[in-house]
Amino acid sequence: MRSTILRLQCNKLPGADVSCVPADAEDVQPWESLEELDFGHAAMAGLLVWLVLAAALLALRAWQQKTGVGLRKRARADANAGASGGGTLGLGSRSPVAALAGAAVAAALTVFVLLAAGGSARRRHNAAAVGARTGGGGRGEAYARAAAAAASPGGGGAATVVTTTTVRSGRASVTTTQVLDTIFVSVASYRDLECHNTVADLFRQAEFPARVFVGAVEQDKERNESCIDSTLPNFANVRVVAIPHTQSKGPTYGRYLAGTVYRGEAFYMQLDSHTQLAPKWDSRLIAMLDTCDSPKPVLTTYPPDLPDRGVTDETPVLCGSKWSDRGILTFTAAKMRPAARPRPVPFTAAGFIFARGSLLREVPFDPHLEHLFNGEEILFSARAWTHGYDFFSPNENTCWHMYVTAETEGRFGHRPKYWEDIPEFFQLEKRVEDKVRFMLGWRPERPEGIEIDFERYGFGSARMLAQYWAFAAVTLPGTRNATDPGTTASDPKFCPPLTAAEIAED
Repeated sequence: MRSTILRLQCNKLPGADVSCVPADAEDVQPWESLEELDFGHAAMAGLLVWLVLAAALLALRAWQQKTGVGLRKRARADANAGASGGGTLGLGSRSPVAALAGAAVAAALTVFVLLAAGGSARRRHNAAAVGARTGGGGRGEAYARAAAAAASPGGGGAATVVTTTTVRSGRASVTTTQVLDTIFVSVASYRDLECHNTVADLFRQAEFPARVFVGAVEQDKERNESCIDSTLPNFANVRVVAIPHTQSKGPTYGRYLAGTVYRGEAFYMQLDSHTQLAPKWDSRLIAMLDTCDSPKPVLTTYPPDLPDRGVTDETPVLCGSKWSDRGILTFTAAKMRPAARPRPVPFTAAGFIFARGSLLREVPFDPHLEHLFNGEEILFSARAWTHGYDFFSPNENTCWHMYVTAETEGRFGHRPKYWEDIPEFFQLEKRVEDKVRFMLGWRPERPEGIEIDFERYGFGSARMLAQYWAFAAVTLPGTRNATDPGTTASDPKFCPPLTAAEIAED
């Protein structure tokens, strides 16, 4: 999905015609732009004329009352009007000067209305002309859509947002209208004191904060664990789902709740609630996604550790996998030198996902995966891949994650864990893990007492599940015999070891 930019250089100078020259078009990410004329000056000029004439009229009336000038003429005019049975439209009761002033005021008002209407019509005419000037098809149609959205009140819609800025230089001015693709960011928080900083950083570090919309799920015990407050930048762009921490059902259910406030934004992003962002992360990720060799790409990885920020530019590549002792496939990431383009990988990481909004619409989170922790990522990966999505690790770091280590616990204090507050967590998780095993074909018996909706929360038809295991270089448990724990070879396939030449370069 490549967006387009159009620049119209328009100048409006006093006493001269408006001159608009469309600049050469170029493909950019991720917004469309149209520079329009500033007709506000014309309207303001008409308003200024009206104010000046109104002030002059008031001054004239005050001078007549003070000096008596015109009063004798008005008396004679009133007498004549009475003798003849009336005047002509009442003008006989007004002095010539006052009548002239009234006419001037009416004329000024007319000019003001015409200027304002003409400016609006001219903007819409220019918007329609953009497509014709550029051939009417392909890029021209994209330009025309951007121009029409910019010229229409409330243009844009859920997938886009329209912003307008005006730059003045001397007596000339240029107004720039940008049609920005919107981004929905899912942030599920469990009693996380860092959530507020994460949400604030999403807006502070974005190149275009107005296009960022956050779905924040608060599962809090204390007030200071909230993700937002009234001082938050772009406060109106945050949609909050708040439940008591005692009603929490785990991270997967939290991501489902976040998805309930998605409103059709163009892009979908998923983050943990203790993440910091890089400057212009929004534009960089959209541009990066456009370089992926897939019609349905997904950028995903385990973000680098926060202490590594500024220390190394190595990027984590989500290529490793292993079977846990509980029979669940888990993932690992290898730090690698930045590549020219995002690297293909076989898995998705719940802590960072960036894709088009269709991912959330086609692969929605299952609300019946309560208390699932291990197993969330492999199930979502298989579902998304069979829906036709391809996964890529970013080739540059745009966010950093605060992992739980002895160092972070010492610096920031102990962070409450979901499983610490739910005594029966491990028993509940084991039940839902049986559902994951059954859905992925690792368990032949359907678990009892657990809802499974394959139609809504199952696999896609673009590719088969068996094809996914072959692609990911994963052998399922029990493939060779009943006690076979399963094997994986994803690491050497997707993160091959360095060649001798590459080692020499290091």
